[in-house]
Amino acid sequence: MCVGVFSALGLCALFGIPFSPLHLQVLPFLALGMGVNDMFVYAATFRFDPRKSVGDMAGSCLRECGPSVSMAALANTVAFFIGAAMPLPNAAWFSLAAAVVVVTNYFILMLGFTAMLCVDAKNVKQKTSISSNEPLSWLPWQLPYTKYDPTQPNKVDLETGA
Repeated sequence: MCVGVFSALGLCALFGIPFSPLHLQVLPFLALGMGVNDMFVYAATFRFDPRKSVGDMAGSCLRECGPSVSMAALANTVAFFIGAAMPLPNAAWFSLAAAVVVVTNYFILMLGFTAMLCVDAKNVKQKTSISSNEPLSWLPWQLPYTKYDPTQPNKVDLETGA
């Protein structure tokens, strides 16, 4: 998300959109919220299948979640461009910068995060994943669940994670 915000602010400077402190205080959190939402959608629809190639897995993921993520980014971009028509100069500049952030985030997530998912799937397929041999095991909601028993000492088998 940092790359998206920095590149969007750089594009804003290139396009000549005036910079205000509001850009630096609000846009990173706006980009983070929208970007993490899209990451959850990508990660939830990515399905690891050892019989498929990594490209086929990425293609089916993008085929399933790509339209919804694209429509959300398009709707947000259009809304911010409409907001740029406001008569208040600072609000208009902020809306233009936010539209640039949305577009930049979209392309970074579509290209960068999908590539990260593909690298993870390739590592799992080759059994070279650093965390385990389960796909997306580095995501917090994919961590293995172990039942806690307070009467037993806390012993964890590093091979199985149980």
